Parts: sequence; structure tokens; C-alpha cells
Amino acid sequence: MLKEARAKRAAIAKATKKLQCLAIAKQYLQDTFVNKTLKHLSDVNYWRSDFKDQLDVNYRDFLLSGVEEELKEDQSSRDFCNFMCDEKFSTFKDIKAPIARQHLSN
Repeated sequence: MLKEARAKRAAIAKATKKLQCLAIAKQYLQDTFVNKTLKHLSDVNYWRSDFKDQLDVNYRDFLLSGVEEELKEDQSSRDFCNFMCDEKFSTFKDIKAPIARQHLSN
């Protein structure tokens, strides 16, 4: 009778382990299927909204044109600053040239 109870308990433990393994495998396969399938569909743009795509394209063009204008303004301001600095330095150089010559001759 004790041997039968032990055998029955071992069989129940073995069956429980099998059921747990099957449940884990089933959950893994469901998650893998759902996640990979949905990822594949999103990668190939299965659910696309034409309006949203057009809005994204237009907004992206608007942003890029704004950035382009800012860069042009930045470049023109740099050019103006460089021109002003060059002009001032050349003026200072012209003013200081006679003083430097006089200093070197002494």
C-alpha cells in the first residue's frame, strides 16, 4: 500500500511537471507568434494611414525648410561678422603701420 501511494505521488508529480512544461511552451509560442507577427506587420507597414503619412511628410518638409533657413541666416550672419572683423582689422593695421615702422626704425 505504501509503495502504491509513492508510485501514485511520483506519477502525479511527473504529470504536473509535464503540464507545467506544456503550459510554459504554449505561452512562449503564443508570445513569440504574436510579437513576431505583429512586428512583421508593422515592419511592412501593414497598418498605414495615408493621411498620417502625408502629414508626416509635409511636417518633415516644413521642419527641414525651417532648419535650412536658419542655417542660411546663420551663415550670412557669420559672413557679415567676418567681413566686419576683416574691415576693422585692416583699418587698425593701416593706422598702426606707421607707428610700427617708426618703432622699428628706432
